[in-house]
Amino acid sequence: MNRLFFLLIISLLLGVMPVNAQNYSTHQVKKGETIEEIAKRYYVTPFDIYGLNPDAKKGLKPNTILIIPISKAKKPKVTEVKELQGFKTYKAKRKETLYSISKKYDVEIEDIKKYNTFLYANNLRKGDKLEIPVFKITKVEEEVETNKTYIVQPKEGKWRIAYKFGITVAELEALNPKMGDVLQEGQQIYVPNIAAEEEKEIDEKYSYYKVLPKEGFYRLKVKLNLEKEELEKLNPGLDESGLKAGMILKIPFSEAAAITSENFEATNLISGINDYSTKHIALMLPFRLNRVEFDSISETKKSIVNDPYLDASLDFYSGVLVAVDSLKKLGLSIKLDVYDTKYQPNTVARILTDNDFENVDAVIGL
Repeated sequence: MNRLFFLLIISLLLGVMPVNAQNYSTHQVKKGETIEEIAKRYYVTPFDIYGLNPDAKKGLKPNTILIIPISKAKKPKVTEVKELQGFKTYKAKRKETLYSISKKYDVEIEDIKKYNTFLYANNLRKGDKLEIPVFKITKVEEEVETNKTYIVQPKEGKWRIAYKFGITVAELEALNPKMGDVLQEGQQIYVPNIAAEEEKEIDEKYSYYKVLPKEGFYRLKVKLNLEKEELEKLNPGLDESGLKAGMILKIPFSEAAAITSENFEATNLISGINDYSTKHIALMLPFRLNRVEFDSISETKKSIVNDPYLDASLDFYSGVLVAVDSLKKLGLSIKLDVYDTKYQPNTVARILTDNDFENVDAVIGL
């Protein structure tokens, strides 16, 4: 009865096996194998294996069966090198052909003719003595790295490169632990060594969406108003890989749903600093200090709490001081002049009249 039950379960599993099963293979873990070794053997990344085998993150156990995606990376070129070891004498029998003898000894017909030159002019006959070459065959596999070096192009950020090479931003960062938060044009990074035709290009007529943790097709349908089939059509290979957190998806153009924080590529302003001369900044804020009671600490605190202009001005001023301190650490010198506008237009006009703003580089105010 139990055997019949198990047979039924197996039949059902086979019956619902996805049509894309040919896009995967399996691997039985051997004692001492690591996920990196297995990934290298199949020309995939550890992330690819973890994506289909989440339990593997806890460790590999011998005899565990792993599902391995078919790699899109370049495959190594394998060439056979034949080294002649000697000959085996053979006497042709009735009705034998060069073809049957070549199959019997696993040699090419041309190799038999090469060492039995009379066969170039004559057909094989019963009783012919042949020298059958014995070769030592060695397969030489060209070394192909799973990753390659990539030069960052203008306006390229992490999500664009991740999309181009079919990985998540987290996977790109794992390949390049020291690449920094902001990518620079011309910077060299590592990416999966996939074939050129597998690389994806950013189409500005579409938007791009970064899949959030635990997001499935149902949540995406609610958020993006797109069916699973529509997403798979726009993103070839999605039906095979499934959704992964951090994956970049192409979607119809939408300002609301598109990547926001990463859509505008971050620019490293520090690298663009080339003028270290002292900068003169004027800060104009409505402190309204004329209304503050300085007779006691309690009265001063009360004035700050009760006056929203003073409270906001002090917050803004604190932020400016932090920024000035950060600039000093970068080697930039700032001359800061602070003015109390009292939130009155005539006071602002008087400040502008009584002070020389000709050499001021910037005026900041509320």
